[in-house]
Amino acid sequence: MFDEVEHDDESTTEAITEESVSALSPGAELDVEFGMSTGGLDFMSSQHIEFGYDEDSESVSEDSDEDDDSTGEIKVNGSGASKSPLTHRRRSNSRYQRPFKTILYISMEYCEKRTLRDLIKRGLHKETDEIWRLFRQVLEGLAHIHSLNVVHRDLKPENVFIDAASNVRIGDFGLATSGQHAMDDRSNAQVGGDMTRSVGTAFYVAPEVKSSVTGTYTSKVDMYSLGLIFFEMCYRPLIPGMDRAIVSEQLRKKEPILPSDFGASEKSVQASIILSLISHSSKDRPASAELLHSGRLPMQMESETIRQALASLTDSRSPYYQKVLTSLFSVPTLQAKDFAWDMGAINHTAPDLLLQSIVKQKLTSIFRQHGAVEAPRSVLIPKSTHYGPNAVQLLDQNGTSLQLPYDLTMSHARFIAKQEPAVQKSFSFGPVFRDRQSGGQPQMFGEVDFDIVSLDTLDLALKEAEVIKVLDQIVAGFPSLAETTMCFHLNHSDLLGLIFDFCRIEPGIRTAVAETLSKLNIHSFSWQKIRNELRSPLLGVSATSVDDLQRFDFRGMDINCADRVEITDVFRYPK
Repeated sequence: MFDEVEHDDESTTEAITEESVSALSPGAELDVEFGMSTGGLDFMSSQHIEFGYDEDSESVSEDSDEDDDSTGEIKVNGSGASKSPLTHRRRSNSRYQRPFKTILYISMEYCEKRTLRDLIKRGLHKETDEIWRLFRQVLEGLAHIHSLNVVHRDLKPENVFIDAASNVRIGDFGLATSGQHAMDDRSNAQVGGDMTRSVGTAFYVAPEVKSSVTGTYTSKVDMYSLGLIFFEMCYRPLIPGMDRAIVSEQLRKKEPILPSDFGASEKSVQASIILSLISHSSKDRPASAELLHSGRLPMQMESETIRQALASLTDSRSPYYQKVLTSLFSVPTLQAKDFAWDMGAINHTAPDLLLQSIVKQKLTSIFRQHGAVEAPRSVLIPKSTHYGPNAVQLLDQNGTSLQLPYDLTMSHARFIAKQEPAVQKSFSFGPVFRDRQSGGQPQMFGEVDFDIVSLDTLDLALKEAEVIKVLDQIVAGFPSLAETTMCFHLNHSDLLGLIFDFCRIEPGIRTAVAETLSKLNIHSFSWQKIRNELRSPLLGVSATSVDDLQRFDFRGMDINCADRVEITDVFRYPK
């Protein structure tokens, strides 16, 4: 760093050459001082950095150590310049070079306190598309650094940062090395717990790194870490302690074993990628570029340009919005689809139709005994967030998202929320629909809805008892039902609230706990799976509270009551 002084109305560099000394008039005093900079941090680097002049200039930084005083300063007097240690240096031109002051800044991208670990804790395993998107970006980043002959060596979710645009940024290259790294220093391989040492974090370290046998390792050690990271992305959040230790032990075996509740049958592609990455033989692990172009990953959804285009097309204020809708509705229906549309429809026989008519008459008679009248329900309603992906969704020519009835309750609830109903007791028969993921005509089921609207909270208990009485009359009215084991499902927010109070469930997580409990006995969701999800860090329900919740699962138990029948999503009523 050069200090600057004013000379002849311009700033000059205080480096004295033979020409400049001879040009000075006798007796002229020119004090030149080279000192330590006090302007703060200009640049930080682990390597020596030198600043010099242009290529046609000779270096002026060859001061001998013996000429430097203890303060790092060199004082030169103009009249005695011939004794200066700087007088033997020559410049390629006699003109003073204008001084320059360079300040270097390190510009780093800001990721607002979000890492891949945060996403995993928040339930990333439920978002398959997001998992693949993030995994592809991590893989692309590894392919890039591996192409530069760099090995990260400490890859873990905490070192995968997420920026404001939800894109991946691989960071913390403090342990990165280049090329093939020799493992002669075995003390570096002794790692324990979750502490980061000179070869990475224990849970994610490849077997060849932790091995006591000397040898070399390559970028394949990063691929092993990636396999464990991908597993955590696809699996429920691991509970620190015993749960994490058990899963880790199974995964790190010579023949890795995925947890039984991983769902390998539904996630066959993810499972195969994970097992190939965590293989103990580094030769069997795919390289980053090899896996990226293997075709095993789903095709990348869209580039940033396409994403912006889709955003503008879905904006109703966009000038292209109506043109897109017009184009969609102008596409002619393929003749093959038109022909195949009704192929899955059920062809009811005459006895079936007669039986349905008799059942409808019997139910109508029971409902009318309680003073209910038949009321129509809307066939189309705006798309609701209360239903899952199997709701049949439609789009009209104005761009409004609609859905066919998933049940007969929602349309009635929307109606009475906007105006007082003409009757308090009503019933309705009609079809409800479920989407076929394979396409074609939606599945259609018949449903009957019996509703009692209460205008006074004081008579809620009486009207709820009346609904149960209606169910009892239906069971008694059909002889075949009387001989069947029956189960009544009571869905009431007050009952659920009382159960949560008894089990000491915190108010802030009750909605998430209720959503988890609703999966019980659906498909492969056993109570053990529900328990694991409730105990996960995402919800954090205590073990005693989970045990208390299990006491309210009465299915399969011998309860001393009347015969039971399972009636699901048939009789509902708004409160």
